[in-house]
Amino acid sequence: MSSLDLLDKATARPVLSDRGLVAITWAIVALVLALSVAPGLIADGPQDTDAMMRLAEVRDLLAGQSWFDMTQWRMNAPDGLPMHWSRLIDLPIAGLILVFSGFASRATAETLAMIAWPLLLLGPYLFAVSDLARRLAGPHAALPGLAFAIFAVPVFATFTPGDIDHHNAQLVLTAWMVVTLIDSETAPARAALAGLFAAAMLSVGLEGLPMVALASATLAVAWIDDPGRFRLAAIRFGLTLPLALGAIRMVTTAPSLWLSTACDVASAPYLAIAAIGGFGLAALAASDPQRRWQRFAGLGGLAVAAAGAVALVAPRCLAGPYAEVDPRIVPIWLDHVEEAQSLARLVMDEPRQAFVSFLTPALAFGIAVIVRKQVAPERRFAWTMIAVLLGGAILVAAQQLRGSTFAALLAAPVCAAIVVHVRQRLEGLKPIPTLLGLVAAYLVPNQAFHARALDPATLAFLNEPKPSPAGAAATGSGRPDAGASGEPDLSDATVARSEMLACLASGTMAPATTLPPGIALTLSNLGPSVLAYTRHATVAGPYHRDAAGILDVDHAMKGQDADAARVIARRGIDYIFICKTDSPAVLLRRDRPDAFLSMLMAGQAPAWARELPSTGRLRMWAIDRNALAAATRLPSMADLRGTD
Repeated sequence: MSSLDLLDKATARPVLSDRGLVAITWAIVALVLALSVAPGLIADGPQDTDAMMRLAEVRDLLAGQSWFDMTQWRMNAPDGLPMHWSRLIDLPIAGLILVFSGFASRATAETLAMIAWPLLLLGPYLFAVSDLARRLAGPHAALPGLAFAIFAVPVFATFTPGDIDHHNAQLVLTAWMVVTLIDSETAPARAALAGLFAAAMLSVGLEGLPMVALASATLAVAWIDDPGRFRLAAIRFGLTLPLALGAIRMVTTAPSLWLSTACDVASAPYLAIAAIGGFGLAALAASDPQRRWQRFAGLGGLAVAAAGAVALVAPRCLAGPYAEVDPRIVPIWLDHVEEAQSLARLVMDEPRQAFVSFLTPALAFGIAVIVRKQVAPERRFAWTMIAVLLGGAILVAAQQLRGSTFAALLAAPVCAAIVVHVRQRLEGLKPIPTLLGLVAAYLVPNQAFHARALDPATLAFLNEPKPSPAGAAATGSGRPDAGASGEPDLSDATVARSEMLACLASGTMAPATTLPPGIALTLSNLGPSVLAYTRHATVAGPYHRDAAGILDVDHAMKGQDADAARVIARRGIDYIFICKTDSPAVLLRRDRPDAFLSMLMAGQAPAWARELPSTGRLRMWAIDRNALAAATRLPSMADLRGTD
């Protein structure tokens, strides 16, 4: 018997006790998170730009904005910004706010909803990972699976109270899609649930597109290899995915946009792929071709047809969801978005984060590939599904860090299987070796342990910033000189993040709430806090669809007074808001001391920008429209004659 066959030994642990422990753990963890995070959330608001934007979106929905109108009218002012997000996430948050408003003020109800929503999603996540572990390695893996679900730092962090972005919901849907697809081998009806979860995941956001594509391909290949075992599952998954995706599209999108071809949402090109691939797979499986080459050729034809349909309907979307992003904002903004960084860039800039993000998934992938070859046949499909999806998630994460959450999610049940294997191998040994072996099994693939062990406080050398010529010349060391200007040392990642969070706090924006509503010019990362905490509109936010706003802000802030004046006049801007410790503002002052933003911060504002009194981190200027008009007015013939 292979040592890996130990994973297939039957055990007598009752499932109900495991599920009860998962439920108790959910309650305890939720309570701890709520008590530890809620005070900060009440005091400072959500510390995430996407959460702020989501809150603004939900408020607009509750205030009467059309269900089908996804435009954020206070972003990219005065034109508005059509968002690529989904009402599927807005709806439950809005519902929670209405429920809590029955016994609390609206502000308190919003806070309670921001606490409750992530914690409600935490439970299904814990159950899903525990169930996945059980399917991979038997009942004894359920509780280690629960533990590693909590240890999966990139995933677990998305369930922090206040995180009302869509990523946590996507991860839950991903986990349950995998659970139900694995179950469909013996319970084909569950494939329909998997199709529903996949459709919902794509509708929420296309970050999950690689996972759905790989899961679908894995099921299709399983049908090629064993049509008798996977025929019904292929039919039900193939039918449900396109039907559910189309239905969700119809109930969450205005009829005028049903046939739109936007590449960053589940629009017509993706519906075409789902319809051709899904209905085609169902038809092939129903026709039950007897020869393997016939099944393979049929699927190959479907792949060609799907690609051809996209090439015909929206050829640009063949390049992916970001195909329509204005290339001019890539060096300005997208290259600096953390979740869009590549592994190579991360290794250079944040080696600790690279190690924590990739070690456990890489180890789990290697284990999954080995086990998949040696495990008993009844578990081979489960291990194949995990290995394929995990490998795909790692490849995506190597290109864009956002894939690391999917990789961490899929690695957790594999880590639980490692614990089960080690525990079974240690049976019969003395207590000390057994204890040491189990401790190693829990710690070696443990992302939470890696993050703590590599904390900069204990291993500072891993996070030491690279020496810069300018900093070395100024200070004789590798760090830029922060003492002379009194500005924060942003070369320290911890300091930079702390300053960023301080700028995003609701209290920072408090002085702006006393001003009459208007349009504010801010750096893009401050835009969502303007929406969440004030009545003002703003020009730019950290969103790829807001290219016009990002470009205008960049042109104004990095240019001269005349450049800024033209942008401000054209957009009808009333105010300028700058958080004085915001990383982009500090770096711009350092790199371009003659830029408009730098001159503002140095107290050398043009005549048409009057600084307003403010305390704390926020500095504010009001625009004098008469002075601005004079500054931007083209000279008349009389003016030109007067200069002769």
